[in-house]
Amino acid sequence: DYIVPKAKNYDYTEIPATFLLVLDESIEYTNPITNTAVLFTNSNVTDHIEPYVLSLTTEPEVINLKGQLILESYRAAVNEAMKDISILEPGRYENLNYGGWELGINTKEGVVFHAMLEEWRK
Repeated sequence: DYIVPKAKNYDYTEIPATFLLVLDESIEYTNPITNTAVLFTNSNVTDHIEPYVLSLTTEPEVINLKGQLILESYRAAVNEAMKDISILEPGRYENLNYGGWELGINTKEGVVFHAMLEEWRK
C-alpha cells in the first residue's frame, strides 16, 4: 500500500524498477515535485535490491516474500531518516544509517538516490 510503481517490475519479482514511497503520516514532508508526502525511489536503489531478493532461491513464493520483507525494511529505514532530516534545510543528505540501511536522500528533489543494506557490503 505504500509503494506506487512508476516502472515495470524486475523479472521474477514484485519489485518495481522505480516507485514512489508513501511516507508515514507522522512525517511532515512535502515532496516539492509532487506536492505529496512521497519520495521517489530510483533504480540506483532497486538495482541493489533486485539481486539480493533473487539470491539463494528460485521459489517464486519465497522470492515474493523476501521482496516484501526487504521493501518493508527499506520503508521503515527511510521513514526513520525522514523524521530527522525533514526538519532540516532541503538538500542532499548522504551516508545516513538507519535500520541497517545506508541511505542517500535528496529532500530538495524528493528522491532516495542510494540505499543499501549494510550486510550486502560483506
